[in-house]
Amino acid sequence: MPAQDDPENWHAPDSLYAPYRADAFRSQALVLDFRTTARLERELLEDLGISTKPETELVIRHLRHCMVHGDRPHILTYQILNERAQDADPLVSTLAGTECIHEKRQGKFVRTNQVFRVEPHLGRYAFKIHESYDSFTPLFRALRVKDAPERSDYIDIVLDLVGAHFERAAPVVDADRAIYETCIANVAAAHQREECDEAELQRLAEAPVILNLSGMTTHPDDILLHDSKWHADFFDGDLDQALCRLPPEHWPLFEELGVERLSDSARILLEYVGGEERDETDLARKLRERSDIFARLLHDKPTAVRDRVRDALSEIEAVSYAEVRIEASVQLAGDAVRARPTRAPAFYEIDGGQLTVCRPVEDRSWFDILNAIFHQLMPGATGSEISKLTLGIRPLMAMTVDDAHRELTDAGVPRLDADHAATEKVDLTSQELDELGAGDDQADSGQTDGSPATGENENSEAGATCEDNGESSGEEGRADREGKGAGRGGQPPTSGSTGPRRKARGKHKEQWDRRLLSYVRQQLERTEGRPASTEHNLAVEVLARGAVCAYEKERGRNAQQMAQGHPGHDIVSNDPLTGEERLIEVKGIDGEWNQTGVGLSRTQFSNAQDYGDRYWLYVVEFASDPNHSRIHPIRNPAMQVTSFMFDGKWREAATDESPDPTKLFIPGVRVHHESMGAGEILDVVVRGNTKLLTIQFEGRKQAWRNMTLNLRQMRVLEDDDGDDNP
Repeated sequence: MPAQDDPENWHAPDSLYAPYRADAFRSQALVLDFRTTARLERELLEDLGISTKPETELVIRHLRHCMVHGDRPHILTYQILNERAQDADPLVSTLAGTECIHEKRQGKFVRTNQVFRVEPHLGRYAFKIHESYDSFTPLFRALRVKDAPERSDYIDIVLDLVGAHFERAAPVVDADRAIYETCIANVAAAHQREECDEAELQRLAEAPVILNLSGMTTHPDDILLHDSKWHADFFDGDLDQALCRLPPEHWPLFEELGVERLSDSARILLEYVGGEERDETDLARKLRERSDIFARLLHDKPTAVRDRVRDALSEIEAVSYAEVRIEASVQLAGDAVRARPTRAPAFYEIDGGQLTVCRPVEDRSWFDILNAIFHQLMPGATGSEISKLTLGIRPLMAMTVDDAHRELTDAGVPRLDADHAATEKVDLTSQELDELGAGDDQADSGQTDGSPATGENENSEAGATCEDNGESSGEEGRADREGKGAGRGGQPPTSGSTGPRRKARGKHKEQWDRRLLSYVRQQLERTEGRPASTEHNLAVEVLARGAVCAYEKERGRNAQQMAQGHPGHDIVSNDPLTGEERLIEVKGIDGEWNQTGVGLSRTQFSNAQDYGDRYWLYVVEFASDPNHSRIHPIRNPAMQVTSFMFDGKWREAATDESPDPTKLFIPGVRVHHESMGAGEILDVVVRGNTKLLTIQFEGRKQAWRNMTLNLRQMRVLEDDDGDDNP
């Protein structure tokens, strides 16, 4: 018997399906070619062995075929599946969660959790069921379509949204920003109700679901929560790409995903002081006298926080300088990010309890002083909390202590135990623990003074510890900064290290990186032979080449294939009428050309640059399916590139170059020798690893020849370096 779309062959009846509602499964079966279905007798067809009722699996395969090729399925497909769902066919439910519903207004397939019975108001990421599907209630019930979005649906939509923008490196703005915020608000509310399971949180933690201050999508552990303007101002905008602002009610969710607060991550160090040091005894006394007032204002904070502030202020000392500079740094994704040193009105050093103030010290200085103290003593507090606290304390500093206490009492602020600070603390340490902590483990942890490495002290130590960056801490570090290394007009100290080793990039980020548009790829080291995972699909290439040759022939051009593996291009095509010649590089894809990119080798890209408009890139998608293959000819692909982008992953290809101080010793440079004084290098001779210098020292008639370079005895003189300044 004949089959539709096959006029040349005849088929056995048991290999055919009746043409009843054939549009619901046509791509997966041979259909009897009998145009007038009204004249067909169902019983006769069944007696002949022709199937009159398509299997559910056949209809599902046809729908999946439409999904893969982007074809709009006939309404009969859903109608038959609806009938099977009404009969409780379990195969229908296997489509749940897949992109099996064709959204007519968008002209594309969407997931079953992107359509709802009521309008979700989520723009292009979720839809109300089209009215043409209203009668398919059993089908949508089997597909687990809901009335309105739930927590898991909002998570999927967030991942859809950030995925679309991350792939294009585009900020989330306007309508998409509103959709993002709606979804995040619903997920955060569910998290507050403890409804989010670990798998859902893990999906969010491994995706770039956080928007930085520019609206760009970022991974949770690559960004910091902007909770303190005081800390952020030190970086003068340089940290904006790694900062995000979130409503406070969302903080618990994102902190569980791995977002750290800027105030927790930042480390503020005194970088430089200049001018005469003056004791600010009155200022320190005023703060010490009001330590209980500070504690009363923190009555709603944990006892540990109140005690820490009260104890610190009861022992505070203060000095002032003509100039004070601070250096801020944060740990971001395993890297230390340092801000440029900044002039500061005040700095409070937890280790040692010293307040350093920039002159002049006046009543207007209290706001900066209190800000510096509270941001160091209360790292867990937000910037807005500290600002409110500072504004509350500022007027109390002008009152007497008794008047300030009365003011707080009148305002309803409870009085705390006034004798707390004078109470003798109980020593809870033990000799056994001291002995256990005195070995190598203690040295490794950075504890050199016997202080415990837990609790609040751990946070305070972190603000002054060098963290392997060459800076000193404690009394020695303060001495260096206060004139013995940095202060009183001296030069600022320099860091002796480049910071911690960069943390390896997580596998979950590599998955997302594959979704980035790729501009260039670094050449990896070659190995003998090619690994199986990179073997070129020769079958797809052959089909793609054949499709291109047919394409050229249909347009009046003669195409000639080059040998397999030709380095520059695959096909040479000529137009006999115009004389146009095309050098064609063919790239075949066994599927849709979307996130699966095509690449040119270095040689191919070089040829594209050399041949200009003669060079063409032909991309063939669905190369293995001749009925659906599409060819995209691109002329002069190399010259259409407007810019070459080098993103942060290029750090992996950076050359590691260490400074070499011996390179500074060249002819014409003035140097200083600790024994011979100042002089000028006349000549340099390199012998192996040794440099022999000829130097004309000042005050000596003859030049000193073949003097071995010794960095301990010699240094290069800068232009502003005096001869008498060794």
